[in-house]
Amino acid sequence: RPYGYIHEDVEKFAFFSKAALSILPVVDYKPDIVHCHDWQTGLIPVYLKDSFHAGEFYANMKSIMTIHNLKFQGIWNIPAVQDATGLDMSYFTSDKLEAFGDANYLKGGTRKYQNQTTGLHNLKTDQYIKEFEVPEYSIQEQKQIAVILDKISRLIVLRKQQLAKLDELVKARFAELFGDPAANPMNWNRAGLT
Repeated sequence: RPYGYIHEDVEKFAFFSKAALSILPVVDYKPDIVHCHDWQTGLIPVYLKDSFHAGEFYANMKSIMTIHNLKFQGIWNIPAVQDATGLDMSYFTSDKLEAFGDANYLKGGTRKYQNQTTGLHNLKTDQYIKEFEVPEYSIQEQKQIAVILDKISRLIVLRKQQLAKLDELVKARFAELFGDPAANPMNWNRAGLT
């Protein structure tokens, strides 16, 4: 199965990215451009800069990134990703792999690194912009939404209070009907659970 759980996938695709670059001289294939697709290959441009930059074989190799689904970005915590990738902590900054406190493989694939250019290529740019467009509501609409949310919050508090009172009522009725189960004032027969 190519995709599983993100904590497994970050390690799997770090290995895959290194393997994809490592096999090139073995099979004597030297592309001018490595075309990466989605977050799973987002480390290839990073590795081209970090681990594979030395030596003539990779010296002029460039990369380009195509994003098919912006929703999936290969995000996981920095210590786990650093361990899986073997990259120095200097790569986990906001201008490289770090985004909102986590590591982001897709972001790594879209950065420009020394000795290479990495660009974005997306044939559906307009569609993505529309899909990820966040509507801006007027102040009046925002106030209406705030009023509704306040009402919901008050209802939640009220419902919690009602449930607590109902719980007390159920306990009281049980004790009234059957007595305190620990004291057993009605001398109910006790049986073990089978």
